[in-house]
Amino acid sequence: MTQRIMLLTPQLPFPAHQGATLRNFGLIRGLAGQGFKITLLTLLEEGQPPPRETPLVNLCERIIPIAAPSRTRQERFRDLLLGQADMARRCWTPLMARYVEQFLSSQDFDFVQIEGLEMAAYLTTIRQHAPEVKLIYDAHNV
Repeated sequence: MTQRIMLLTPQLPFPAHQGATLRNFGLIRGLAGQGFKITLLTLLEEGQPPPRETPLVNLCERIIPIAAPSRTRQERFRDLLLGQADMARRCWTPLMARYVEQFLSSQDFDFVQIEGLEMAAYLTTIRQHAPEVKLIYDAHNV
C-alpha cells in the first residue's frame, strides 16, 4: 500500500549544499526510495533553480514552490514586542497556508512532515484541516 506524505520545507532542497538542504534532499530521496508518494511544499528563494530543473522532479509526485516571504524590520520588531520569536513567523505566508489547506482537504495523507522551527507556523492549519494525520516535526538543530 502506497503511503502519501506532505513535506513542508523552508527552502528548496536542491542544490543540496548546506545542512538543511542536504538533510531534506536525503529525506526525500530515502522516502521516495521506500515508495512514498511525496507532495513537497517548499519556499523558493531568489536565485534557486526552478524545481522542474532539479532531481526533485523525479522523486516527488508534486512540487509546489512558493515565493519565500520577506519580513520588514518593523514586522520583526512588532513580533518581538508581542513576545514572539523571529523564527515563529519567519516563513509564514498565507499562500503556503492555503496550499496546505487545499491539499489536506482534497487528498488523504498518511503523514505531514514539517522541516524546521520556522515552518511550525503551519501547525494550526494542519490540525484544523486534518486533525487525524500523523505529524512529524523535525526541529533540526534546535
